[in-house]
Amino acid sequence: MKLRLLHLILTVVFTLIDRVLTFPKAACSAFVVFLSFKITFWISDLGYTLVPTLFVGLVALFILYCCRRKHLSLREEERKKKSRFVNEFYENTKQRFYPRKVQKLCYRNGTWLTEADGRIIRFRGVNLPAKTPTHEHPISFCDKPFPIKDAVEHFQRLSNFGYNLIRLGVAWEAVMHEGPNMIDEEYLNYLSKLIDIAHEKGLYVLIDPHQDVWSRFTGGDGAPRWTLDACGFQTDCDIFHETGCAVLRAPKMQWPTNYYKLITGTMFTLFFAGDTYAPNQKVAGKSIQQYLQSNYLLFLRAVAKTVAKKDNVIGFGSMNEPNCGFVGQENLNISACPAPFGHVLSTFESMQLGIGKSLKVPYFSKPFVLSSIDYLNPNQMSVWKSEADDVWRNAGVYAIDGNAQPLLIKPNHFSLKENDFMHKFMKPFYESVQSALSEVNPRFVTFAEPHLDASDPFVAIPKGLDDSTFAYAPHFYDFLMLVTKRFFPWLVVDVMLEVPIIFPWFVKWSLKRNLKHLKQSGRSKHHVLLGEIGIPFDMGVDVDYDAAMDRILSPVEDNDVDFTIWCYFSENTKANGDDWNGENLSIRTREGNRGLLSAVRPFAYEYPSNIKVVSQKFDPFSQIYKLSMLSDPRQATNEREGSKAIEIFVPKCHFQGLATTTTFTVSTGSVEYHEKSQTLSWTLGQECISQISLVVSEKLIP
Repeated sequence: MKLRLLHLILTVVFTLIDRVLTFPKAACSAFVVFLSFKITFWISDLGYTLVPTLFVGLVALFILYCCRRKHLSLREEERKKKSRFVNEFYENTKQRFYPRKVQKLCYRNGTWLTEADGRIIRFRGVNLPAKTPTHEHPISFCDKPFPIKDAVEHFQRLSNFGYNLIRLGVAWEAVMHEGPNMIDEEYLNYLSKLIDIAHEKGLYVLIDPHQDVWSRFTGGDGAPRWTLDACGFQTDCDIFHETGCAVLRAPKMQWPTNYYKLITGTMFTLFFAGDTYAPNQKVAGKSIQQYLQSNYLLFLRAVAKTVAKKDNVIGFGSMNEPNCGFVGQENLNISACPAPFGHVLSTFESMQLGIGKSLKVPYFSKPFVLSSIDYLNPNQMSVWKSEADDVWRNAGVYAIDGNAQPLLIKPNHFSLKENDFMHKFMKPFYESVQSALSEVNPRFVTFAEPHLDASDPFVAIPKGLDDSTFAYAPHFYDFLMLVTKRFFPWLVVDVMLEVPIIFPWFVKWSLKRNLKHLKQSGRSKHHVLLGEIGIPFDMGVDVDYDAAMDRILSPVEDNDVDFTIWCYFSENTKANGDDWNGENLSIRTREGNRGLLSAVRPFAYEYPSNIKVVSQKFDPFSQIYKLSMLSDPRQATNEREGSKAIEIFVPKCHFQGLATTTTFTVSTGSVEYHEKSQTLSWTLGQECISQISLVVSEKLIP
């Protein structure tokens, strides 16, 4: 009840403010009001006198007014000069850097080790998206993310950046667009060649079965069209968009609202929980859940067979950003969307649109900003092929009364005891994926990806999964920056506390704390890889994108978590961004690189198994890298003699003066820099020292 009251008050306040203020100021004001109500409710719950919200809001606004952006050590022009230098360095340099060698890896007890000598391998990388086909008639995803003829150039560039892992997007539609078990062999042949070139350039590959809000035909990407047809939906026209049951031409960042609309919600419900909530829905003699999942596993097997003998492929994601659909909703009369954005309607209202009913629905052009009341589905079209295909009417969720009006029969049809979607539905799915992959190659690791859950943003990996076959791959973004397309150095939304955090120091504390909990979601036994992390690059011309990128990557370093940045899309343009739903997050564009001052960072990528990273920290503005590790000389290792060195990627773009201005300070042992591979080898001394440290620093460019 309190949450609904907050939504109502925020909507009124934010809408009024938006009429007279720019959106950034409105966003700040709205979150201040949100904080005010949080404080009010906390004090009320403690039994004290209710503090007037207006007073708390005015105090918070005064704090915001007094808060100033923290200036960094370099002057603005020097910062811009340094940023341009780093972005252009690997394009202009005549020196060719050697890629680091790909080694055959094994995964034991949540740790990646070289098979030959048991040394630990760590990952930094980037996503290569391939969401849309190269051409439609016939459908083909060949040459996505880029043509084979350009692959050497792109992979060499990524190797120069220090990345050793690519999360390679492979859509279900790309492999099986024509129908169940109808494989596009030409595309798989392209994929095989692409991965071989990545191997030559020192890049490991994680196959990412990518999807967003189910498919291209529901406003995202991923699944082929025939999956919608199998579930009873019409698919021969633009009817999803025209009825309001999906948004196909959404303004920026409204595409996630499709998760709460009929088509996407239905597909995820049937895929993960059809046997529970629509047990009578059958296709080709199977339950709808078994039909969808079995074909999805056939898709994964087809890709796995293609890459089975490639040593640089370390595993597969389970599914990118899956969703629970309608599962867990206690009342279908209430919108499940965590914040008013786009057309906001309840699940039952969405079902009504789907059977041809017209409805007046509020439209929010920005979060909490009410812009209009729209009339959806004015032509009263149905998205179902026939009444007999209506899944939820067949399941008894609602009926048609004597006046031909829909009547909700089971408002809590999708309720879930103990609200444990992860253990009841995701865990069996993870195990099915791993079983399918291990049949092809037992070496493949499944990177389990958590379902999106607004009530539990850091949902932990299920207990009982083998830490030698499963890793965990959650995502992390600055929610406020991503949705508003604004960078506030002094403001962030803490998704754990559900409050805004102000002041730069507290912002850093909040992000570091959130990343700590995200790392702990691997239960300390599974390797945690941040499958996606990044920033939008369409926040305005005066934004310090390097500072924005550093703010989100710095707490990742603080918690020593591996990651793959979203994303590298070589066809990015200023007009079309990443060519998908208005997103613009790529560190590469047709014009060149961007954000590399912070995106290219030193890191220890290989070291003996008796050493543990305590912390590593890079300041791209002062050009100082600090590494602290714990060494246990008494712990037995199985490394070959002579392989005791710690290998650290130290990018030449940050540390150019190796003979003059770059300094290396170590607590023990000696260092040697290999300029051709941008690698620093740190050989430890013979002393029995547990805490060891290294500092690399560079004098600032005059």
